[in-house]
Amino acid sequence: MTGLRTLVQIEWIKIRSRPAVWISTLIFTGLVGLLFAAPLYLAIQGGQTPTAFPEAWHNIFGGIPPLGLFFTGAVVIFLISSEFGWRTARQNIIDGLARGEWFRAKIGALVLIVALFCGIQLVVGGAFGIIGTVLAGPGEGPIIRATDLASLGGFGLGVLGIASLAFAIAFLARGSGSALAIFFLYISAGEGVITALLNRVELLAPLARYLPVTVFGALQQRETFDPEYHALLTELSLEAGHTPPLPVNTPLTIALGCIYTAALIGAAYLVYRRRDL
Repeated sequence: MTGLRTLVQIEWIKIRSRPAVWISTLIFTGLVGLLFAAPLYLAIQGGQTPTAFPEAWHNIFGGIPPLGLFFTGAVVIFLISSEFGWRTARQNIIDGLARGEWFRAKIGALVLIVALFCGIQLVVGGAFGIIGTVLAGPGEGPIIRATDLASLGGFGLGVLGIASLAFAIAFLARGSGSALAIFFLYISAGEGVITALLNRVELLAPLARYLPVTVFGALQQRETFDPEYHALLTELSLEAGHTPPLPVNTPLTIALGCIYTAALIGAAYLVYRRRDL
């Protein structure tokens, strides 16, 4: 029986050797760098105080568009679907790897990819946060607070959840093109359509907040873990005459994030077990 460490090492070798992974990684790193560099540059040019730690954590976790979700999901799909397209999944089983071991190896790859893209965002964002702190001086309080650590955990769980969705779709569709199309269609418009349908029935309308992608997105929002920030958003919304954001049930959001992630991986396993390689 092949150990988990060996399986993960094998997957890491595969990840390192795939051009699609490193091209995606370089593009993602460049885009994230530009998005973090722009506000720092504008602040310096405008004679304003750059954002410093601990306030910089908010920008690192939620201040840029969710690029990591798209890149992480795309790379997961490329890696998983190529195993079926190139028949390497079948060959691995012929060579003596048990079906369960092969699937555990793919879960290891999933975690590695999530760690890679989350790590890039944290390192690049942290580097610009350090520059801002050097220029402006540290803000009030400790460099990292309890809410920052909670936001970091939520950020990681949210990215893992989206990656798990891509993981399940890759096992279902098996082809890279079709899997990518389903993935991007669902995260960009699928839940919007479902939400519109739920809103037609008053009793079902609240359920829209608990759809998978909506939950994974909420886990990456600062207000989910920072009541003071949620109160500030509410105050600003009321002053502007807008509808204030609904209160966040943080324990329920975390629980649903874990349940959805486990369910998506479980669904991928069921599909994998019932279909020929």
